[in-house]
Amino acid sequence: MAETDSDARVRSAAQLPASDDLLGNEALHLYWLDVGDAVGKVVHQRYVLVDASGLVKAGTTDLRGESSELQLTSGEPFFDLLDDSGQLVGTRTAP
Repeated sequence: MAETDSDARVRSAAQLPASDDLLGNEALHLYWLDVGDAVGKVVHQRYVLVDASGLVKAGTTDLRGESSELQLTSGEPFFDLLDDSGQLVGTRTAP
């Protein structure tokens, strides 16, 4: 997988040494906003988070347009936003 996956993040994570301690101590709370929407909130939007260690988590924003993730490793995570059919809408990084 490290050599053949189309996503560079997957290839990079697949090359990391195996570890029994994959979960970190960082927490992240996000407010998902759509600047093109009159309401401004991204509600019930599916996303996939990839943290700095390569750990992948899937989630859905709530009715307030918020989400939280716990036990992340330090570093900048990536988020892939998915539409209702599971197709990629966009990729964002946390500030």
